[in-house]
This record gives sequence, structure tokens and C-alpha cells, in this order.
Amino acid sequence: MASDISFIIQAVDKFSPIAKKINAAMNKVTQATKRSTVAFKKMSKAMDKVGKTAGRVGREMRNKLTLPIVAGVGVNLKVCGDFEAGITK
Repeated sequence: MASDISFIIQAVDKFSPIAKKINAAMNKVTQATKRSTVAFKKMSKAMDKVGKTAGRVGREMRNKLTLPIVAGVGVNLKVCGDFEAGITK
């Protein structure tokens, strides 16, 4: 019985340094995971900001560029149509 306990104590004693190394490695992994999470959150916020800016630029282009061009083409077609109708009378 005493030899069994001695064997168990020796096995635990030999495993202790390995367990400490494993624990230290797991702590490093945990810290790296936390840093990665913080970095991904910052990147996510930055990407949201880029998306909102791109959406705003798209709306501005539609309102200040595309719509005036379409309106100008429409007016041009109307004027051309009126001119042609005037000539053929």
C-alpha cells in the first residue's frame, strides 16, 4: 500500500513541471486570443465606418451626378423632339 502511494506521489511529482508548462502555454494562448478579439473588434468598427462612408458616397454620386445627367438627357430629348416637330410642320 505504501509503495502504491509512493508511486502515485512520484508520478504526480514528475507531471507537475509538465502541467506548469502546459498551464503557461494555455495562458499565452488565452492572452493571444484576447488580443486578437480586441483587434478584430477594432477592425470590425473600421469596416463598418468604411461601409457607411461608401454608402454615403454612393448616395451623393447618385444625387449629384447620375440624376442630373439623366435629367439633362431627358431635357435634350425633349428639345430635339420639339425641334424636329417644328421643322416637319
